[in-house]
Formats: sequence, structure tokens, C-alpha cells
Amino acid sequence: MNYYVLTLFPEMIEQGLGTSILGRAQKRGAIRLKTVNIRDYAQNKHGHVDDYPYGGGAGMVMQPGPVYRACEAVEAEIGHPARVLYMTPQGRVFDQKLAKELGIGEITLTDILKELEKPARDPRDDMPKPILRSDVLEMKDLVPGMILKGTIRNIIDFGAFVDIGVHQDGLVHISEMTDRFIKHPLEVVKIGDIVDVEVLGVDIGKKRISLTMKVKK
Repeated sequence: MNYYVLTLFPEMIEQGLGTSILGRAQKRGAIRLKTVNIRDYAQNKHGHVDDYPYGGGAGMVMQPGPVYRACEAVEAEIGHPARVLYMTPQGRVFDQKLAKELGIGEITLTDILKELEKPARDPRDDMPKPILRSDVLEMKDLVPGMILKGTIRNIIDFGAFVDIGVHQDGLVHISEMTDRFIKHPLEVVKIGDIVDVEVLGVDIGKKRISLTMKVKK
């Protein structure tokens, strides 16, 4: 059975799906999993796939175009219409009844549920950890100009979030990643990378940390 996962972070998905029950199933040839990078189907020069919410407000939303074109590419590859499962908070809860409707066997469903029951499992937690400073444990310990090591935890079109060990990830804007021009953060970093960063600013009230990777060696 073939499964295609449309995602913005194929490397993170591949690492998570390559372990435990799903990893063993792939090795036995019982299933085949392939990731599809939605960014490959963006039609702008910067490869952006998100946009601001209609009508304004906080947050970002996915553009429908890249997702639709990614689905079309998968169907062209397999040669027939695909059964599409779209994950959303507005969707139905995945249970035994829905599994039967989708044609998923009880054993497969049980395996999936066991994995989902593991509390707060995040494949990024298995990645190498940087050496953190013992005197920097909370946001209030941060001072502009401070040099720290951190781990890239998430990548977005306009930058990357870095875990520096204060229970709040800091943002490195794309303009603060390198002195050369880049179209996307993935040109210089990937999830799990350990990087040197300098603190530019701290807003405890808004829980915002501004960082730069343009650290003077």
C-alpha cells in the first residue's frame, strides 16, 4: 500500500515515520511512504506557500494553490485519483468507525492509535541537543548581545525558530541568517541543526526573542 504525505517539512516527517511500527512496516515492504514537499509547487520566485489571513489578524494560513498542485502531481504519478485525507481541527475524529469507512484494518488502526497515545511525542526531540549555558534558563536571563548555541526547531518562509533553552524559541529572521541573499531559510539551515546565535532583543511581555545568526567569530 502506498502513502504520500504532503508537508512543508519532509525531513522531519521522514525521520518520524522511519521509526517504530511504521519503520518496520516499510522495511518489510508492507507499506510505502513518500513525502511530497508542498514548496515545490509554489508559483512565486521565493517559494512562499503561506499568506496572511483574509481580513487581517494574527497568524498565517496556507495558500490552496500549492496544496492542490501537489495533489495533482501525486495523482499523475500513480495514474489514478487518490484518496485524500486532509488533517484539520474541523475534521472528524479518527476512530474505529472512520477506519472501517476508509478500509483500514483493525490491526493497522490499533498500531496507529498506540503511536498517537504516546504523550507529546515529537521526532525533533530525538535530534542532537546543543550545549546550553547553565546561567541562561529563562527569558529574563537573556541580554542583547549574548552569544548562545541553539537548535533549529521550526522553519518558516521568513525565518527559523531556534531553541536556546529558555522554554521559548527565538526567531531568526531570514535577513539575519547570512550576509548573502537567500530566497528561503532552507538554503542555509534545516531542522535539527545546531547554530550559534546572538540575542538582538527580548520582549518578555509578548514572549518574543529576536536572534541573529550573523555572529562575529
